[in-house]
Amino acid sequence: MGYSNVKSGKPELNFESLKVRVDRVHVDGLERTKDDFVAQSFKDVFGVQNFQQLLEKTIECRLKLEKLGCFKSISVIIDTSEGPKATPGCGYDVTFKVTELSRITGRINTAIENNQGSIGFAAQTPNFLGRGENFKSEIKYSPRQMQTFNTSFTKPLLFNDGSLSAALFKQTTESLASGYKLNEHGLQFGLSFLYGGILNHKMEYEGTIRKVGVLNKNVAFPVRDMSGYSLKSSLHNHFVLDSRDSVVFPVSGTLFQLKTEFAGLGGDIGFFKNELLSQVNVPLVADISVQGSFGAGLITNTTREKHYSIVDRFFLGGPLTLRGFPINTVGPKVDGYAQGGSLYWLSALHLYTPLPHRPQKGTFGDSFRIHLFANAGNLLNSTGSLNDCIQSLGKNLRLTYGIGLVYRLGQLARVELNYCIPVFHQPDDKLIDGMQFGLGVHFV
Repeated sequence: MGYSNVKSGKPELNFESLKVRVDRVHVDGLERTKDDFVAQSFKDVFGVQNFQQLLEKTIECRLKLEKLGCFKSISVIIDTSEGPKATPGCGYDVTFKVTELSRITGRINTAIENNQGSIGFAAQTPNFLGRGENFKSEIKYSPRQMQTFNTSFTKPLLFNDGSLSAALFKQTTESLASGYKLNEHGLQFGLSFLYGGILNHKMEYEGTIRKVGVLNKNVAFPVRDMSGYSLKSSLHNHFVLDSRDSVVFPVSGTLFQLKTEFAGLGGDIGFFKNELLSQVNVPLVADISVQGSFGAGLITNTTREKHYSIVDRFFLGGPLTLRGFPINTVGPKVDGYAQGGSLYWLSALHLYTPLPHRPQKGTFGDSFRIHLFANAGNLLNSTGSLNDCIQSLGKNLRLTYGIGLVYRLGQLARVELNYCIPVFHQPDDKLIDGMQFGLGVHFV
């Protein structure tokens, strides 16, 4: 009756031999959340045949309820059924005790990008219509007086962990390497799905009014020539296949990311842009691993009547990508100002090891890694045939190697302090031959 003997002679409970029929599922604590919205999350529980399946499906249901974004806490109680409608001998009731999120929440957060931080203030109304809808407004400030304002609406879908989204945004960014300042006002509509927990597919429409200005009177003429207003209307398609065991310090697993953007549905901006990133992580021994990454991108015109601007081009260089070079300074230049390019490739090879005293898992020291690295890449403007451009990418390449200390900041960002030795570079490149500090969420 659900027991099996072990060598010690003591009986051991065998959950797979315990027959189960789920009579009822309760959700206690619902106030504004609609019953039909949560019911889809636990319908599979009614199909279980034994207690082992009941435990597994109950855990799955709890995870589904968490993904709805409606609840602050969720607990589960499994008990035998009682009453005249209870199944004799194998009937069970499952109760999910939930606590809903507050109607209005706010927080102060920080973000890290391109070696600078920003502080943000956000307010949201989670689950405000009772079916997982989320209305959120956020404003961010950075030390260089750049700001971002975003108001978004998100509605979860009940299949493939999907969601619908819409957003209005205003943001200001600067490129010191190119000498321009960009102001954007726009809107976005998105649809995303998650398959099997590792494949994410997102489709977006974006319409943006952009204004490009120059940072000072000495900026190169090609940048000045692109200043002024433009209107971009584009479609984005984004695939991410990620089986890594960690984002910041992966030991095993792979990443494949493909971004495609088609602009030209309206306005005066038109291009077709593709960018990919792949990564492989191989464990060696005792938390030592090797990581290899490769990325590439290509942007082309779609029609003669429309063009693309400097803000749409690719840029290369930085302490977390092509180390040994300042941010966005690699590639074509005019009067010392980076012009970006339409074609690039980038590769990286890392050997990660723990600190010499091998700190225990979960301790402060476990957030550090030592890495030996080598980076190579190139960026140019495509002229002539694609085959000629690919051959040109192998010429005048940049190559750097070195050693550094990496610190994991949360689960998405990292800090690097590296000693860089540039080997191959071009006469007009700015070099960092020695110590380089990096901080951000995008790294290769």
